[in-house]
Amino acid sequence: MDILTEDAIRGARSIIALYNSIVGYTNEEEKKEDEKEETESKEIIKKEEKKEQEISKPPTLIKLEKILSKEYIDIKQLKDICWVGCPSEYRREVWKILLQCHPLDQSKKENFISKRIEKYEFIQTKFGEERNVEQISKDLLRTSEDLNDVRESMKRILSLWAARHPASGYVQGIHDILIPIIRVYYDKKENKYIKPTLEQEADAFDSLTFVLESVQTFYTCQQPRIFELLKQLELLIKKINPSLSNHLEAIDVHTLNYAFRWFNCFLLREFSPEQGIRLFDTLISDQKGFAELPLFLCVALINKYSSELQQKDFGEAIIFLQNLPTSNWTNEEMDTFISQAHLYRELYSNSHLM
Repeated sequence: MDILTEDAIRGARSIIALYNSIVGYTNEEEKKEDEKEETESKEIIKKEEKKEQEISKPPTLIKLEKILSKEYIDIKQLKDICWVGCPSEYRREVWKILLQCHPLDQSKKENFISKRIEKYEFIQTKFGEERNVEQISKDLLRTSEDLNDVRESMKRILSLWAARHPASGYVQGIHDILIPIIRVYYDKKENKYIKPTLEQEADAFDSLTFVLESVQTFYTCQQPRIFELLKQLELLIKKINPSLSNHLEAIDVHTLNYAFRWFNCFLLREFSPEQGIRLFDTLISDQKGFAELPLFLCVALINKYSSELQQKDFGEAIIFLQNLPTSNWTNEEMDTFISQAHLYRELYSNSHLM
């Protein structure tokens, strides 16, 4: 009886062990299967989330990301997107490409940047003596408080520009052109721009140089190109809006009285910092650069306020034109303004006025 009992117990134990091994194996397989299903589910969720993000992104942003992801940047496509307003999250990178701080061939980017920084250090060494410091310092004191901590950097950039370009030197208003570049390139902390890295300052210097060298006759002795544009502006107003032209002539208001500043700093003083940056998007990506579009921007600007101006005498008109109600413009207003300027260019750029 005892022997039978022991045999029965051993048999039962064997059966239990076999059962446990089968069940254990099954559970392990189920566990692996569950893990696989969970992994696949996560992948599906990720794909769906990515699709939702893509759907929620504006088409312009999707297109821009595709352009920037390529090894060689298509400059025409990049300009086309930036002309209508560059997405803020990519503006710094896009501007650096358009203003030739970064190469189109992305495989050469690291070496390209390194050489530019070395070049900027060399320029600082060669032109270490500051030029036009008094006038530059006065102009920078008038900049907004959020730029306080980067004024020394701005002064250095403007002084180096003047030293390297003696034909023009520093002209009052050039600092206005540097400001949007600083706002895009430099970092911000607690609503103030902070001291830049050497690379950031080199980028700002090279970008300013790229812009100003394309319009250097705006700033050479007696600023001849600006006076040419003032004459062209007067003729265009007469052609586009004869009644406004006649009224301004009757009250003795001429383009020199109000538009010299517009051309001198490409209208940047007339708008808020945000809209100034938006305007700069278009100017740096325009196929003809800064040389042509500003004329038609000025036409569009004065024509926008034609009705108000035709109700004013000399003093009232001058005060109004020097303090235009443009500081609170929305993105839509700026886009409409730029589009109107482009339309005027399409209509009149090939006329005898040009």
